[in-house]
Amino acid sequence: HLAAKAADLPAATAAMERLIESGTAPSGATYGVLISAAAKAGRIDEAAGWLRRMAMAGHGAPNAISINIVINACAKGGRIDMAEALLKEMPALGAAPDVMSYNAVLDAC
Repeated sequence: HLAAKAADLPAATAAMERLIESGTAPSGATYGVLISAAAKAGRIDEAAGWLRRMAMAGHGAPNAISINIVINACAKGGRIDMAEALLKEMPALGAAPDVMSYNAVLDAC
């Protein structure tokens, strides 16, 4: 968590990969910190990739907060189509869109 919170995305990514390779299941919070760090760094595809890995890992569905972080990053990065697609995909990912979800997509327009 410290590397991600310190904005050292490469170190945070490497730490997460080591955690996964060790057979330890990262928590939703661990994924959330990495998703947030990637989004703050403007690495939208990387943030979305970690969101997808979280969804596919089988350790619990992403929550609306993690998805909204990626939607918001899409909005700030001008990726309107991706923001809208994530909003539509939220129920399939196991999270209901909320006011923050819709506001983030509207901010992208």
